[in-house]
Amino acid sequence: MTHVIRILKKDLFIEKPLYTPEFRKEFSVWPKSYHATGGFMEGKTLLLPQKHQQSAIAEKETSCILIIEDILKKEVEILAFKRPNTPWHYQFLSIHYASNLAFPIYLNYTKNDAFLGAPTRHDHKIGELKLETPLLYKLNGKIDWGRRQRRFREIELLISYLGEADAIEIRQTVTTDTLTTNQATRLVDERKILS
Repeated sequence: MTHVIRILKKDLFIEKPLYTPEFRKEFSVWPKSYHATGGFMEGKTLLLPQKHQQSAIAEKETSCILIIEDILKKEVEILAFKRPNTPWHYQFLSIHYASNLAFPIYLNYTKNDAFLGAPTRHDHKIGELKLETPLLYKLNGKIDWGRRQRRFREIELLISYLGEADAIEIRQTVTTDTLTTNQATRLVDERKILS
């Protein structure tokens, strides 16, 4: 069995003059649907496009596959994890597995403070991911790197658990329409007012 989790993300660094309330409002608008190209579940089979095939994915021991789609840059990244009893890490997220098919998700700020910026945050549980209950997570920060102008980072992640795959099938192309914020049943907004 391989657990399959999809993350649709918007992640952007913004120079200070452009970081306005109008920009933040526009950034938070998601399309009603998104044409995903990173793969999807068909019954108990995970369909993956050939261009993202990796040797680790083909192994039966794979415990989790993360399909990350950057909807701003139109890029897809696929990560495969083999150990079911250790957290699965993606950037500043730590995803754990619980025996009841629930996945507690934690913010790992301590090891990523330089890239998440101020204000300082504690490592903490963001929420719990379950089948058919996606999580929309919002975070921001301000970053001062030496003599460079202050930059702001806006992050929004729509995280969905797609289910357990008994098999993985590689195809030439794989596309499917997937809902975005209309699917989210829980919003965790940890953005702060920054200046």
